[in-house]
Amino acid sequence: MRTLLIAAPLLLTGCCATSVYEKPKVPAILVPSLPIIQAQELQCLSDDTYKKLVERELRLKEYSEECIVILKEVTVND
Repeated sequence: MRTLLIAAPLLLTGCCATSVYEKPKVPAILVPSLPIIQAQELQCLSDDTYKKLVERELRLKEYSEECIVILKEVTVND
């Protein structure tokens, strides 16, 4: 009886189904249009603030371009 109680769980442990990973479908990548800011709108900013704003915009643009490349690679490698 003890042998049956010990053996039953061991025999049943290998009965689970194999799981299969499916990549999610990635929708078409649409880059949003950004509002245009005229030069006269930025005249009230100090030079330091203007430089920070330009640096911020460049970093965000680079980051979004990298993300788009990664997403395109994922969808191509399906």
